[in-house]
Amino acid sequence: MNHNSRIETILIVDDAKINIEALNTILCNDYRVLFATNGAMAINIAKNQKPDLILLDVIMPAMDGYQVCIELKSDLETQDIPIIFITSKNSDEDEEMGFQLGAVDYLTKPVRPATVKLRVHNQLQIRHSEDLILHQALYDSLTRLPNRALVLDRLKQILVNNSRGKTKTALFFIDLDDFKKINDTLGHNAGDQVLIAYASRLQQCVRDGDTVGRLGGDEFVIILPSIANHDVARTIAEKILEAFNQPIAIAIATESMKIVLTASIGIAISPDDGTDPKILLTKSDTAMYQSKQNGRNTYHFFTKTMNDHVQRRLELESHLRQAVNKKELVVHYQPIIDIPSRSPIGAEALLRWKNPILGNIPPNEFISLAEQTDLIDEIGQFVLHDSCQNFQRLQQQTEKPLFLAVNVSPLQFRKNDFCNIVKKTLENTHFPADLLEIELTESLSLSKHNNILETLESLCQHGIRISIDDFGTGYSSLSTLRKFPFTIVKIDRSFIVEIYKNKEDQVLVHAIISMAHALNLKVIAEGVETEEQFAFLKAENCDMAQGFLFSEAQTIENFSAYLNTQIKKSQ
Repeated sequence: MNHNSRIETILIVDDAKINIEALNTILCNDYRVLFATNGAMAINIAKNQKPDLILLDVIMPAMDGYQVCIELKSDLETQDIPIIFITSKNSDEDEEMGFQLGAVDYLTKPVRPATVKLRVHNQLQIRHSEDLILHQALYDSLTRLPNRALVLDRLKQILVNNSRGKTKTALFFIDLDDFKKINDTLGHNAGDQVLIAYASRLQQCVRDGDTVGRLGGDEFVIILPSIANHDVARTIAEKILEAFNQPIAIAIATESMKIVLTASIGIAISPDDGTDPKILLTKSDTAMYQSKQNGRNTYHFFTKTMNDHVQRRLELESHLRQAVNKKELVVHYQPIIDIPSRSPIGAEALLRWKNPILGNIPPNEFISLAEQTDLIDEIGQFVLHDSCQNFQRLQQQTEKPLFLAVNVSPLQFRKNDFCNIVKKTLENTHFPADLLEIELTESLSLSKHNNILETLESLCQHGIRISIDDFGTGYSSLSTLRKFPFTIVKIDRSFIVEIYKNKEDQVLVHAIISMAHALNLKVIAEGVETEEQFAFLKAENCDMAQGFLFSEAQTIENFSAYLNTQIKKSQ
């Protein structure tokens, strides 16, 4: 039957006209029916017409049905067409042979009309379901564009075909500039509208035969299978940038809003930059980041000078996947100081990575890599468990309650089981819930994910503190602090650096402290390195501080020694 407004096509193959007429009478009211009276004719029609299903007789002159089935199943163009044998050969061996050759069903003559209708309908239903599942596996559900898997498969086929000649292939990696702000401030429905609109723009910028795909998030790719030179790719890149500079309209509630986003584009050319699809994708990604660094709203071709970055990234990812098991990742602890008493009352857990080959890897480099791969959950859970375990032992040694602040990636926090992971960690390590502080970036607090508030409230009900990190660097406001159950606000270090001489920073820090205190929130100032900064914060009644003025981040052993020294000083 017709499943999706398209009339399905059945090919009947039989050398007896009376059999063809009988089957046609059964099926012609529901399907488009084609006929073939011999094997060669059937194969030709199958290749040219691509029927949805074939009803195939076995006993035919010149080429029997079994041989026709073998030919069809060995050809890429026809191998997926389902075949039902309808034949007078009714032995178990004959039926077994039919299924072994790839038939989906086997009917023996004479056949009843109701049976034929039902078997045909069932097989078309199965084919329709398989097609739907395959489509969902290969196409992005939002934009209807090919997804990463299909893009890489197409790219692989194109590169194999082009390897036989001198044809060049261009791969574009396109990232929407500042798309995150749309999601964070207007919500994910608005973000989805933007992605759909710009996906359509990209399709309008390319030629027939080019592929536009979505990798995920705000990342798109374009494959130009055949280009004569770089100028062709350059022309399309400029066309994309121009198209993106035109506003799009999106609906917010009952209102319409115009949005303009730019794009950063990276381009890799094969075979110049390689012939492996994943390497080519990585290089186009690298070129895109060069566009980001050069001001955005531009494009760059991959160059060999960028190759060091590619190799570094691949090497880092390879080593990072083994770092946890090899115990290369170590949690360090930076003291958090109570400003009035100038004594340590807690610490922030900060991850460090020292690789025996690559040396010390900066956190901003490997954390972002972990978030881009599938490693952030494993690493995040390691940090939470290790730091809670260390601090529980520390409490027993010092007999002093110290709170522990742990940074959590937005990707980790949004997982449905995050709350359970935290609670289970506390149970396993016996660390008190009321001494654990979960640090979240302010961008997460602005996200419109429905479960964020629910997760925060669940953590708070368990006694866990919640802090908003890097406050003041984005779009947070009084309404943000009132909406979510935060207990601590952390002032970003960028406002502390010149606070004793920069009037604007002084006004801003004063406002943050006053606003937080009005909401019964505590305030921690990050990046305190001088006595002048500390004196200003103390005068403004800031609650806590951390920074190199007091101590850098240390291993748990050194942090324990530091605490003992501070305790002796206070006695």
